[in-house]
Amino acid sequence: MGAVLYGKRVTACKDCGMPNLWWWREQGAPRGRTWTLRDRSGGAIHDRLDAAHLIARKQAEFNADRRKDRRLEFKDIDRQGWHSYVREAWTIMPQSNMEQDKFFVLERLRYEGARGAVHFGGDNGVGEKEYRLAYWIRRPDGSWVFGQYATMMPIADLEILLAQARSDGTIQDDGSRPSTAISTA
Repeated sequence: MGAVLYGKRVTACKDCGMPNLWWWREQGAPRGRTWTLRDRSGGAIHDRLDAAHLIARKQAEFNADRRKDRRLEFKDIDRQGWHSYVREAWTIMPQSNMEQDKFFVLERLRYEGARGAVHFGGDNGVGEKEYRLAYWIRRPDGSWVFGQYATMMPIADLEILLAQARSDGTIQDDGSRPSTAISTA
């Protein structure tokens, strides 16, 4: 559908200080994400920023979500119901050989339950923790997109990311190990 200008002029972005921005309303956008800060022509200026700035914005967004106790909702595999999680901790790191174009996010999520008709889970496992490894990547036009497919990264980056996540407290080793293991050796 596109964006429609909302008549309120903003003097500067509260995150980066960029001046002369306007609030635009996205038609048909998901609940809770209907307003974006854009330049006068409607260009989503923050989509074209460098990785360091976007990482800082994601950190600020995640901290605000935690303060507001915001739930993350994901559609169930059959697209009928929803699963709800709380982001407890996260670690963000740029990819070493693509520092300006890709970064990883490792999140510790706590399952809060489901609503609607769900195929898996339901309210079983409420309170259990899961990890999500995701990434953001820059498109050729300079805009950023959330990576929705399996991530690939250099082995050294995975080791650094996991060490940093343990140091940050994102990964908590409670001493438990799976009762069965599959060996491919």
